[in-house]
This record gives sequence, structure tokens and C-alpha cells, in this order.
Amino acid sequence: MGILAGLTTDATVAQVAQATINGVVLGLLEGLDAISKSASTDGHLIAAGGGAKTVAYRQTLADFLQREVLVLEAPGATARGAALQAASVLSQRPISQLRDAWRPAVAAVTEPKTVLPPSIRQGYRELAQHRRMDR
Repeated sequence: MGILAGLTTDATVAQVAQATINGVVLGLLEGLDAISKSASTDGHLIAAGGGAKTVAYRQTLADFLQREVLVLEAPGATARGAALQAASVLSQRPISQLRDAWRPAVAAVTEPKTVLPPSIRQGYRELAQHRRMDR
């Protein structure tokens, strides 16, 4: 469930679509922040899944993070990751060694174009605290 806040009759279809993408990306960034508390998140930023297929999603991600976003030629990325882990266990080789050997080609690179105001992310965090509508 989500919240559409600040919506007026003046909102365009494009603005509502961008707000939807922002909500998905900002939720992802909250997860990334949590991961970064216990692990490095300085490596390549690779987008996978349905969102990665859309330029708007990748651009929003790049703009919020001010980092390039890569899409790899790796259909079935989840299954590929599971196979990589299994191969590492069975071959008793470090996963980093196999990862580098099996690395797929880069299909797309999205560079940041815009610095988005921190108020967008802060607004998301404030709205995400509302639990009253979850009932």
C-alpha cells in the first residue's frame, strides 16, 4: 500500500507517473541505506528486474544516488546468482573469482543528469512513517 500525497487536480499524468517511480526508488534507497550500515555499497550499482527495463526508473535511481546505474545482459539475474553461489560451493572457488569470470556484458549505462532536492527524500521518509492508513 502507498500514499499519494500532495496530489491536486493540476497534476499531470507525467507527474503522477514520476511520483510512482519516486516511491519505488525511494523505498529501494531505504533498503540500500540499511545494507550500507553493515556492508560496503561503493561498488557498481546494477539494476535488475522489471524496473531496470525503463529509462525513467534508471534515471531516477541515478539522479537520487548521483551514481551511474548499470544494466547487465543477464536475463534471469536471480537464477544466475543462485547458480553462481552453487558453482562456488561445488568448485570450492571464491565467489568473487567466479563472479569475475562469469560477468555478463553491460547492456546500458545511465548517468545522473539532475541533482534532486533532499526535500523529496525527506518527504518520503515522513510519509512512510504514517501507519494509520495500513489498517
